[in-house]
Amino acid sequence: MYFIKDTISVTLSPSSTSVVYGSDAVLTATIRSEVNVSSITWQKMPSGGGLFTDLDITGGEYTQIPTGVGPGLFNLTIKSVEFGDGGTYQVKVINDASK
Repeated sequence: MYFIKDTISVTLSPSSTSVVYGSDAVLTATIRSEVNVSSITWQKMPSGGGLFTDLDITGGEYTQIPTGVGPGLFNLTIKSVEFGDGGTYQVKVINDASK
């Protein structure tokens, strides 16, 4: 039996932020993994609560730079922030050890 210690670490920053209406907001995920990262999924829960839903980061309201997966720094840009963009954001990362 094999064990991989500390296979994945994710830090999301800033932990809290205020953004001017109409400007862009940027969240940064720092991902460290000893094994291959197979997926990165940004998610949002609305301000009023509820469930986290996956964000479409293919270039509409949300974009991820760089595209793709892997350890490293990944920025989520929320373009032209509106009141409906308020909420709690998180990033779900899966690596080969998580499967």
